[in-house]
Amino acid sequence: MRVVAPPLVALLTALGVSIFLASFYPPLAIVLIGFFLGLGLILPLLSRLLSRKPGKALINLRSELHTQLVDGIQGLPDILAYNRAADKLALIAETSHAYGLAQRRMGAHQRIAIALTVLLTNLGMWTVLFLTIPLTSMVVWKV
Repeated sequence: MRVVAPPLVALLTALGVSIFLASFYPPLAIVLIGFFLGLGLILPLLSRLLSRKPGKALINLRSELHTQLVDGIQGLPDILAYNRAADKLALIAETSHAYGLAQRRMGAHQRIAIALTVLLTNLGMWTVLFLTIPLTSMVVWKV
């Protein structure tokens, strides 16, 4: 239910608000549906496609780092006995650095997606407002 409810609520909200706005001025509904599709369908799909490769790299580096750490802890007596602690530490540090870079790349993708979401949300609001303002001058108010 938690997977189905949010998209269903968004769809019903978009439909209801679009019908309401279309009763006043049909282009408003078209603009609103366009922004809803952009925010709810196109942007998530684009974000998923663009973050797939960095996501796989992040997962692979994390598992490699965990494997190296577990091997280092479990093999500590052998590493110390053969005087290989510096080599093991350098390998873990190198993998940790690569993992940190992968996290920053993934974070950059997430920040771009969030920024585009905010941009499209505000652009949608301003577009609807821009289209609505001229309609208010057509209304004659009776006091």
